[in-house]
Amino acid sequence: MKLKLSFLAIPIVSFTAGLKDVEKFFQAEGSIIAVAGNHTYVCNKGLPYFKPNFPVAIYQGTKIKNPLTGTESLVLIKETGKGKVIQSFKNNAIIFATEDKGVKVGNIVKLAYSNICFKGSDFSFEKLLNVLPVVKNNNIDLCKWAIEETNNGFKVLFKGQEVFFTQKALPNYAFSYGKLSLNEIRLVARTIELQQFNEIPIGIDAVKNGKRNVVVIGFPDKILIFEKNGNSLFNITSFPTPTGVLVGIRILAVGAKIYIIGNAMTSDAEPVSFVATLIGTNPVLIQEKIPYLIGVLNKEEPQKYLFVQKFTNGFGEVYRATIGPTGIKIGKKVEVPSGFRVDTAIYTSDGKLVFIDPSGILRVFKGSFKGGFTHLIDIDGKFGQSYTYIDIPSAVGSTSLERIYFPPPPVEIQLFGFKGFLVASNTRKQFASFLLDNIVKFHKGKLIFIGETQNGSFVKKALIGGMFEDSIQGITIDKDGTPFVVSGWKNPLLFREGGKLYKILFRYF
Repeated sequence: MKLKLSFLAIPIVSFTAGLKDVEKFFQAEGSIIAVAGNHTYVCNKGLPYFKPNFPVAIYQGTKIKNPLTGTESLVLIKETGKGKVIQSFKNNAIIFATEDKGVKVGNIVKLAYSNICFKGSDFSFEKLLNVLPVVKNNNIDLCKWAIEETNNGFKVLFKGQEVFFTQKALPNYAFSYGKLSLNEIRLVARTIELQQFNEIPIGIDAVKNGKRNVVVIGFPDKILIFEKNGNSLFNITSFPTPTGVLVGIRILAVGAKIYIIGNAMTSDAEPVSFVATLIGTNPVLIQEKIPYLIGVLNKEEPQKYLFVQKFTNGFGEVYRATIGPTGIKIGKKVEVPSGFRVDTAIYTSDGKLVFIDPSGILRVFKGSFKGGFTHLIDIDGKFGQSYTYIDIPSAVGSTSLERIYFPPPPVEIQLFGFKGFLVASNTRKQFASFLLDNIVKFHKGKLIFIGETQNGSFVKKALIGGMFEDSIQGITIDKDGTPFVVSGWKNPLLFREGGKLYKILFRYF
């Protein structure tokens, strides 16, 4: 039985509102309602869609009835003319037909274009590509028709001149106001619960490949695989952990393939990681018992930022790696900053290496794996703990154990124009009796935003709201910009545990 998760229909605004206005502009159509003179006609569509000198095409149209559904739709039969707008008003425009092949009252008038240049983000380009003949071109001044995305909205240009502008509606995040001070605003996270689990998740990740949006949620003994369709998540299958206990989960797209990477550990603290590929809706194991922890530091360039790390009573040497149909191949050793952990590391779009070290400190560096890194800042905030952990001997021959936690890696994000990253901060509960000190129990999980100001300094801000259970176990943002969080809870005295999946909305005041 497939499980469907439906998101609440919250009337929130997003980039899509601005894109819809652009789509409406180029798909505007009117009708010839009168003959005004020799090859001159009156159209019932005017400003802002039809302006002087805009090229138009005129078509004969007819309504066709679908015999299966009974619905009628307008179909363009043939082109009856080409021309341009010579005068425009609020509710109508005057069209001169430079090619008149039998234009008649009732014909359809549309803007004429074969392709439209686009300069902007990949996200907006992919959205427009479904509805308009857009082509990527940063040199839009040479294009007849062009769309340019700015921080504030979308410009439509005709022969290099702006003829239409629509402001981006304020999204959940990633919108630049330019005048806000990060120190002065309060950030709010609104949680929308999507599902409950009867065990504690160990992590979550998401990837988009073509039209497929896939979300994976890991548990110690299995992985649940969901596919996002519109505003719903469908549980399409599950995949058992082949060996060991799962302590981390990543999913990435390389070419036409989707790979699932599981970091797993044995009871004696040896890595037995694995790789699976998704064929249709079926996960297929292609490599197991990999003696490394694996990290994907930037999913936009997964082959460039795929690394593995040795684990022998702690985190050791780091190597480059590649992934393919047969799994992971190990490459050359790389130098990394002290305390580096491949499983908690990300490499941001602006060249920052961010990771949580074994002591729970968030460390931020600037640079590259080829040229080296410069240390920027260390931030303390209880970032290094979660319900995902293992116990290893603290020394050879010792009976005492050292607890190694596997916290959620940070997530790169932009909130209201401020670049930064989301980090989970879980607070350990202290028991009154020393007999219970060894019990791992958290009593609150917080989302922390580490934002970078215009002068290059960093500000740590806890998000208001967003009431999570004991521990935040994983954070991800899918390609469409939807943030997800999984949390976990535990009652160690009653031997009960569980977790939840949330969708997050961001606000500020």
